[in-house]
Amino acid sequence: MPTTTQNLCYNCFSQLESPEGPCPYCGFDLEENAKKFPVALRGGTVLSDRYIVGRVLGQGGFGITYLAFDTQLQAKMAIKEYMPGEMAARVEGRTVSVMAGTRADDFAYGAERFREEARTLAKFIGHPNIAGVSSCFDENNTSYFVMDYIEGVSFKSYIANNGGKVSVDEALNVMIPVLRALTAVHAGGFIHRDVTPDNIYISKDGNVKLLDFGSARYSIGDKSKSLDVILKVGYAPKEQYSRRGRQGPYTDVYSCAACFYAALTGFLPPESLERLDQDELVPVSRAGIDIPDWLDRAILKGLAVQPEDRFQSAAEFLDAIENQIAVEVPGAAPVQAPQAAKKSRPPVIAAVAALLPKLDCGQRLILAGIAGAYGERAAIGEAVEVVCERTAELPGRFVGEYRPTGVATGLRGVASNTVHGRGCEAGEASIENMEGAAFFAVCRAAGVCCAEIRAVSNRVGDDFSLWRIDEALAALTAALADTI
Repeated sequence: MPTTTQNLCYNCFSQLESPEGPCPYCGFDLEENAKKFPVALRGGTVLSDRYIVGRVLGQGGFGITYLAFDTQLQAKMAIKEYMPGEMAARVEGRTVSVMAGTRADDFAYGAERFREEARTLAKFIGHPNIAGVSSCFDENNTSYFVMDYIEGVSFKSYIANNGGKVSVDEALNVMIPVLRALTAVHAGGFIHRDVTPDNIYISKDGNVKLLDFGSARYSIGDKSKSLDVILKVGYAPKEQYSRRGRQGPYTDVYSCAACFYAALTGFLPPESLERLDQDELVPVSRAGIDIPDWLDRAILKGLAVQPEDRFQSAAEFLDAIENQIAVEVPGAAPVQAPQAAKKSRPPVIAAVAALLPKLDCGQRLILAGIAGAYGERAAIGEAVEVVCERTAELPGRFVGEYRPTGVATGLRGVASNTVHGRGCEAGEASIENMEGAAFFAVCRAAGVCCAEIRAVSNRVGDDFSLWRIDEALAALTAALADTI
């Protein structure tokens, strides 16, 4: 049975009066999908006399994943097809054919690895955080396996949709289930080897699933000594860069810690090989992120360059997080014994507050922007030197003069929590970014409450006259002085 005879939408699988044009219910256009993925099976193709192939969900170097409809269970599923584009081609719209006879062995080896992925996933059927496999079969001279279809978004897309980074609570809500999934994987003697935000899926009901076990391998004995090199820069530890690198559960620990780091800071940790000679990894807490010390330390330990310095399994990593254990980190300051509670005063922010009355308003803005960009990474002396450079570079714009529109926008952004300071890196001279980020960084770091910030921003409103800017700046300075 080559194709279904029904007129269906191959996204929502609703019955259509005509197969022509976009679906009137969901807007899916089959022709557009076919143009985007010309090597894929045509929508409507039936596999195993049971599954109606729908739109392409994704395509990689070794396979294509389709949305499908199970005619027996009357449910949407996901079907993964082994289709290595570099060594095979589609014949007559269905059959997969090896391009050259010399690649036949490579194709067969890849096909067995593909089936191994299905068998690996089958071992974890029923785990709430691992996508389950319901069946596998061979057809069209290649292999397929059927998985649960998860409606939602990848963690990668979720981060992007939230401005490039997420809160500590959001990161924990995603990564704790991932660590639970990996705890089961490691207990079964496997390692995943490809834990990245695009392989973590968040369903519409908020459930988190770990996907893509195509790189998973046994981590027992000699079987782990000659693994293929499979890695993604930033997420891969040093042992993944060598075929002889001995990998283990600690390999996944590094990748999980890198996911944490990227999600919280908005940028990847330095490549692991680059950290061997000189480790320039900046702790999350020094990247302007308000993070508990126990989590900051757990991430640093997970990102240790040498495997023996990391948590040795996902279970250890998970235990440190769930029990909020402040672990020892090689090269970091030792864990301090609890002391009497006192008001925290981040050094750079405190110094900014002390200098504010001595500077003109333009210098205040620049200094605050630098504090927000550097966090505790910069000594105040360095920050002051950069202030002098910036005021020299921008005469007439900051020294004694203001840009009312930028300041007002920054103030209102603080109140609405929409300015995140990404444009205030010390090497950039974007006036509007520096101004807006300055207020946001100082207010948030100093702990000025939203009501105070909103009151200050309302003083500006839509009136950009200089006297209102002066009044707002004076009020903000007072608020900072009272808070710190």
